[in-house]
Amino acid sequence: MTPPTPAGLSRRASLTLWIGAFLTAGVLYAATADRGPQWQDAGQHQCRMIAGDVSHPRGLVLTHPVHFYLGRWAYLLLPFEPAYSITLVSSIPAAAVVANVALLIALLTRQLAAALPCAAALMMSHTFWSHATHTEAYGIVMLLLTSEWLCLLAFLRGGRSGWLLLLAGLNGLGVANHLIAGLVTPVYVTVFLWALLTRKLGLAAAGLAVLAWIAGTLPYSLMIAEMAQRTGSIAAAVHSALFGDFQREVLNTRVSPRMLLFIAGFVAYNFPGLTVPAALLGLVTGNAIPRVLCRVLAAQLVIFLLFATRYSVIDQYSFLFPAYVALAVLGGSGLAFVLARAGAWRRPIVVAAAITALWTPAVYLAACQVCKARGYFAGMVGNKPYRDGYRALFLPWGFDKTHVTDLNRVIYRLAGRDGLVLVGDTSITFGVLYEQFVGRAPATVTIEPFLPDDDRQRIARRRQQVAEAFAAGRAVVLVPGDRDNPASGLENARFGRVAGEDVYLLEGMEF
Repeated sequence: MTPPTPAGLSRRASLTLWIGAFLTAGVLYAATADRGPQWQDAGQHQCRMIAGDVSHPRGLVLTHPVHFYLGRWAYLLLPFEPAYSITLVSSIPAAAVVANVALLIALLTRQLAAALPCAAALMMSHTFWSHATHTEAYGIVMLLLTSEWLCLLAFLRGGRSGWLLLLAGLNGLGVANHLIAGLVTPVYVTVFLWALLTRKLGLAAAGLAVLAWIAGTLPYSLMIAEMAQRTGSIAAAVHSALFGDFQREVLNTRVSPRMLLFIAGFVAYNFPGLTVPAALLGLVTGNAIPRVLCRVLAAQLVIFLLFATRYSVIDQYSFLFPAYVALAVLGGSGLAFVLARAGAWRRPIVVAAAITALWTPAVYLAACQVCKARGYFAGMVGNKPYRDGYRALFLPWGFDKTHVTDLNRVIYRLAGRDGLVLVGDTSITFGVLYEQFVGRAPATVTIEPFLPDDDRQRIARRRQQVAEAFAAGRAVVLVPGDRDNPASGLENARFGRVAGEDVYLLEGMEF
């Protein structure tokens, strides 16, 4: 099924617009994507995909099976560095999102002058760009979400129930990929009820839509069923699928003024131009957007903002990404409203919208330099080995961030064939393990993650490991969470910093 196109935008023009936007964003993201292994969740995703292990130690909720299997296939089929191949599974869907947004705005407003600047603003926004150039499941989330909006628009303009069936299937697949997609399922249920009550949708078609949604969720729902059968506990499987180890964060209802200020700051950082004011105007006027779709966009925007605002995790800002996509679409509506009434000011406004959409790299570089020079956000950026924390936080692209490979090169050289590597920051661990997963580092090197507040039993175990390695003449390498603070939790171990490096070697031990 091809979405109906309004007068002034032919199907050929729609396809040309979509392909042009996709290729532009795709080249940008592929060129600026991180080429190597990564830390934090991204590193764990990469190692799981390389190993072919879809499970996750912190619960089903973090398995993201759709992203996992696409990443696994990319690793097996693409002739690139494994980490880069997997990251392209983020880049390609994100490029398609930019194309979907450009097409949706053009279909709504019939104005390329509104569609292109707002799609470009999304393409160049910090969090979206970052998700597109690192190993994340979010590109797929946004691709499915924007495809749902296109399906809804096609249904509202053409009346064919097949579009709602496709929407239901896409949302189910979105839930299978990441539960954040399930936040907007109730919004679509409301749309289906409206369609039933107004007789735009029959009961048989509604039943098929339910089946389509269930079918879409199968990559995830089958995992839940398997866990329930294996453990004998449906409750445990459902808890793992909904929350994993994050029940407190997911169900948090406290919102502080600091959180609100932080969220507002990141929205402004992502769109330092006309997009947000235009989006507010689009939200108020509903210009060129069918009423049902406008209400859906508004409801989803509120839901995503509320979720991110009270989701108390360290990378809270990253969960604003679906709200940014909605803002870009609403921004196109608002910009079109202004352009239709701008008269002689139309051209300057278009130029201003384009410039403020494309100047974000300069804004991000300037913000990075100023904050680094003045020490702002020092606690947030940290002092991790080999990493420039300010560049990691303020710059979205990943192609020039080599701290993971720099660290790996040094520690495996120092560890030799059978060394012991103590990793004092669990977010670093999978970036280190990556070299073993791809077979470039000996599996006989022991990687031992630890936390500063480990319990006595774990400290005793680590002390014994280090003592045995030291007695056997094996190298013991310490990778601290803070490059200038070699805290190992072992009072009887003496570590010395390797000259010119951010890691430490065991020099002596008291027994």
